[in-house]
Amino acid sequence: MRSIAFLSCFVCLISCAPARPALQAQATLPGSAPAWTTRWIPWETDSLFRQPWRTDERLARHGIREYPDDFRIVFANPDTAAANAARLELMWVRVIAHDSSSDRYLGYLLNEPHFIRSIHAGDNVVIRIEPGAEFPTAQGPATDYTSGAWPADANTTTGLRLREGLSHYRLGNNGHNPQEIQRCIATLGPVMEGAPGPSWRPSTEQRFIGHFVLGRCLAEKYETERAIRQFRAAVAIDSTDADAQLALLAELSVAVHRRPGSGESTDEARLESEFLKQLSLVRARFAGHRGVTKLLDMMFDPAEEAAVNPAWRPHIEKLRRVGYGVFRWKRR
Repeated sequence: MRSIAFLSCFVCLISCAPARPALQAQATLPGSAPAWTTRWIPWETDSLFRQPWRTDERLARHGIREYPDDFRIVFANPDTAAANAARLELMWVRVIAHDSSSDRYLGYLLNEPHFIRSIHAGDNVVIRIEPGAEFPTAQGPATDYTSGAWPADANTTTGLRLREGLSHYRLGNNGHNPQEIQRCIATLGPVMEGAPGPSWRPSTEQRFIGHFVLGRCLAEKYETERAIRQFRAAVAIDSTDADAQLALLAELSVAVHRRPGSGESTDEARLESEFLKQLSLVRARFAGHRGVTKLLDMMFDPAEEAAVNPAWRPHIEKLRRVGYGVFRWKRR
């Protein structure tokens, strides 16, 4: 981690926070429907839990070692009668869940199709592996590959808007595609921050996802205060969600490390109090997770004090309280 003297951002990609129990889709009872047909599965399952696709030999040859969740999947094209249309289209899918009862995988499409029109980059898709098939295959009617890959409330007016925002967030790739991040904010901002119309009727689960996703996109655009409000709303819905709690701590770390006296913050005492309260909560609830412990050890490493530049020397006591660097939480 760099010294606070440089005000640089330590990007935390440590896999340490458990997924929400309601969003895990690793195992189902025999004969039951896959979890993604009854609840939202919006992101990769946390690495502390089982990720069978990473050890599935049937998938291994269709991926790349550096991207262990991404695989080439074949889609049949229903529009083969169109001029120059291919019969099949091979595309990249990022796997995020497995249903043990049906041996199906859930993922989302990483690239925009050239020919197929029933699915778009960022959409969910179910994957099956047929014995003897050359490639894993996208499941569902070719006229709608998203069928069976979402719960029923994902097809309401509210659900479709949340899906659109989630797709933009996924394609935003942790800020590497800023246009998609901005599209996510434009899609979800008016309903999560403003006064939505009567057609916006989210469930509790949808509200949590909306607040978390919008918070992440705002964080990527350095809209720190707005991001903090979204993460606060998310943890108010589910205080057990480690990723939301760490994301809130991350944005508070950005806010509290603005240079004292710079004019960037007119309420330094309040921000520090909020940061210390959130830090105490995270330590109490999640310090048993190796990644969280490693992160906090880096933030409060006394060795960093020697690298603090002269401009921060008068505030060294504050740095001892709030840490010698800032971070962003990009687990999901």
